[in-house]
Amino acid sequence: MEPYLADPDVTIYHGDALAVLRELPGESVHAIACSPPFYGLRSYLPDEHPDKPLEIGLDETPELWAARLVEVFREARRVLRGDGTLWVECGDGYAANRSYQVSQSIHQAHDYGSANAQRVPFGYKAKDLFGTPFLLAFALRADGWYWRDCIIWERPNPMPESVRDRTTKSHSYVLVFSKRPRYFWDAEAIAEPAAWERWGDQTVPKYEGTETATGWMEPRSKEELQNGRPTKNARSVWRINTEGFSESHFAVWPQKLAAKIIKVATSERGVCPECGAPWVREVERETMEVRPSPRLAERRASDSVNDARTATSGTMTRPPTRTTTGWSPSCDHDRAPIPATILDCFGGSGTTALVARKLGRRSILIELSEEYCAMAARRLQQLSLLAKAQG
Repeated sequence: MEPYLADPDVTIYHGDALAVLRELPGESVHAIACSPPFYGLRSYLPDEHPDKPLEIGLDETPELWAARLVEVFREARRVLRGDGTLWVECGDGYAANRSYQVSQSIHQAHDYGSANAQRVPFGYKAKDLFGTPFLLAFALRADGWYWRDCIIWERPNPMPESVRDRTTKSHSYVLVFSKRPRYFWDAEAIAEPAAWERWGDQTVPKYEGTETATGWMEPRSKEELQNGRPTKNARSVWRINTEGFSESHFAVWPQKLAAKIIKVATSERGVCPECGAPWVREVERETMEVRPSPRLAERRASDSVNDARTATSGTMTRPPTRTTTGWSPSCDHDRAPIPATILDCFGGSGTTALVARKLGRRSILIELSEEYCAMAARRLQQLSLLAKAQG
């Protein structure tokens, strides 16, 4: 199988995702992150495409769309390492969608009729919300994947909608799956600044810091977080703006979204060149210190309170902290690490590979459209030229 583009960091394959995946070696990638075509939204191939393949997303029903993706991700599961994860960004849609997004000729080519985009699939009513992300998640779980997380990607700058009987859609879902109960997950890589709110004894700030007018304390900077400042586990809502793109692609991931996925799903330090096992972060944790409230102190002094049960009641004087002290291999091989590899089965404009290169990871892209393969290659080449110029 000849790649469309191959360099030390990135490999791009032009072809159908399922067909290309069947050619890739097993257990060869450390994570998979992709955004498959949403159901009934648009065609990504030109009308005059000679083969007129039935693209994923142009299926007759949402259930058939989910079944085709299950087949793709079943093969992707073979390619994914046992300690890897699958990340699928997926939006929803409504029955009787807008006909201008998928051309009449595409519908006619697949014998769906000239108004397929406004046809209501069997089992749905006009204006029904399909629930396609959850159809897909349930189907993948039934096929053997562990469904581990459902992250909301909130878009503060959504596409306007001229609707008056529902809200404007400003989010999609990032579904996270694993092959087994235990897998690689670098929580520290996407840890968030701890909220500096006050709690317990409201007369005293939670701990030292600049208090705002609302009674909350200012979050700490990235530099402070790296030096043992308070953090909290990443939350399940990621507020990230969409990004403009100068070329003709309608569904470009923002680089910040791709970066969060790559950081948590692959090792920053790298992986073993012999067995592929990721290096893991060594973290030093310090527990919080709490000053009991005056009333609680009096009750403790009178022996009317069980100290063990109320040990965390009161005002925090020093929050828990986590500090990265180093990295260690998760295998027994004494080999210097090499970059981890992330796969995007629906490569599009190449954002996953672009961000992976910036973060020191390798990547593999699969894309059905030759136009998008060329687009991704141009973006990656521009980054390479920029890096050479800066070097």
